[in-house]
Amino acid sequence: MLFDEAASGLDPINARIILDLMIRARDLHQISCLYVTKEIHEIPYLASHAATKSQTGEILVGKTKDRIDADEKFSVLVLQDGQVAFRGTSAEFEATDVQAVTGLTNPPPGAPATDTYIADPWKSSKNRFEEEP
Repeated sequence: MLFDEAASGLDPINARIILDLMIRARDLHQISCLYVTKEIHEIPYLASHAATKSQTGEILVGKTKDRIDADEKFSVLVLQDGQVAFRGTSAEFEATDVQAVTGLTNPPPGAPATDTYIADPWKSSKNRFEEEP
């Protein structure tokens, strides 16, 4: 299943619900998931949480003792200019010094938050909400 920035623009509660739904699909239904994101903080969450079903049928999503990627169920892939720049576990992702990864995890001071240009709707030669002199 492909999730293309499924939690993008959502408030934290709804974003967590989406991530938990993906974890449930992965762990309980054995569905392979490809999750595309620019939100780097989502990677450790996905790698450290698992879904289980209790004897009463209740589905629980919670932090695991061991990372999910320890058994190769979870890997991180970083693309740069259409090429694979990094592939490995989330632990390797956090520890690597590959420039494509460090640029994401530790951007230089003054770096834009995104490469996407979004025009400023409030920037104009005359703001329509300003009062006439």
